[in-house]
Amino acid sequence: ENIKKAVDFYSQYTDIVAFGGIVPPSLNGGGGKKLAIAMYRLLRKLWKGKIHVLGAGSPFMRKLFYDADSVDTSTYRVKAIHGMIIIPGKGERYVGERKIVWKARRATQEEIETLLSFLERTHFPFQPRLEDWVSRALINAWVLLHSEYEKDHPLIKYTKSLKEPEEELTELCKT
Repeated sequence: ENIKKAVDFYSQYTDIVAFGGIVPPSLNGGGGKKLAIAMYRLLRKLWKGKIHVLGAGSPFMRKLFYDADSVDTSTYRVKAIHGMIIIPGKGERYVGERKIVWKARRATQEEIETLLSFLERTHFPFQPRLEDWVSRALINAWVLLHSEYEKDHPLIKYTKSLKEPEEELTELCKT
């Protein structure tokens, strides 16, 4: 109901809307995953203009919000600052010198070679350096822009099969 009211109101003033804030946190765990997707699908159905999805720039998120007009992310910088690189098909890996005190896995030599091969194959325009955060950020941004999420995931199936988002939202909100 509130989404419909918001669409009616904002469509009088603009032809582009941002959807986000709830997206990345809701997809990191708990029961909010389907709720965020159903809300977006309803907005996509109702909104006649363009939709920008905040925080959905990773290959996986682009699959979930496949028909967004634009997306963004800051993950490439955040991961880089904390000593991590994004390896296509593997996820984030730590390449820093410090002892790891969180859940990140240290990159193996094979994973680093996979990354370097990907960068060469996709014509990464800089010398790949893993020692400083700015270079890692450039690598991470490149990987996000030039890789695809290849795995079969239930949320991707869910988002593509959701035909009646309003009914789905009603059901999800009952639980």
